[in-house]
Amino acid sequence: GVVLLLDHCKSSPQLISTNIAQLFDVFVLRLRDCNQKVNQQALEVLALMVPMLRDALHPVLVPLVAAVTENLNSKHLGIYTA
Repeated sequence: GVVLLLDHCKSSPQLISTNIAQLFDVFVLRLRDCNQKVNQQALEVLALMVPMLRDALHPVLVPLVAAVTENLNSKHLGIYTA
């Protein structure tokens, strides 16, 4: 699902921007997922999506920053690096 969201950001950024609040309500949960592989992939995808969505991220910036900040405390090297 995370990779599919990235694909949609590449192909239809306006669609994602229009529905960003609903989409990122679910995406933020992936950033907090207990499965480390899902969590790491979501962080990596987020890094790729930020330049594509730039100004559209304003409505979801607070929950995104909170979720990313939580991952800075991770002992998992892949998550911390992402």
